[in-house]
Amino acid sequence: MKNSYIPRLFDKTLSFLLPCVGRVLVSIPKGCGKSTTCSSFANEIIDLTDEIVYADLIKLVTLSPSEFLKNRKNFIN
Repeated sequence: MKNSYIPRLFDKTLSFLLPCVGRVLVSIPKGCGKSTTCSSFANEIIDLTDEIVYADLIKLVTLSPSEFLKNRKNFIN
C-alpha cells in the first residue's frame, strides 16, 4: 500500500506564512506529522542526524550565518 500525504489544518497556515516570512519554527508534539507536513513545503531538507552534515553546517553557521541563509528558501531541519 502506497503512503500518501494526508492534508492537515496546519497546511493553510504554512501556505500563508512561508511567502511572508520565509522560515517558521514548528513546535508541536511528537508524532503529529510535522516533518511530513513541512517536507511537503520545503525546497531543501537538512538532515541534522548525519554527523558530517551537522559538523559542516555548524562550521558554516558559526563562520557566516548570512552565507548559510543565502539562497535558502523554505527549508526544514
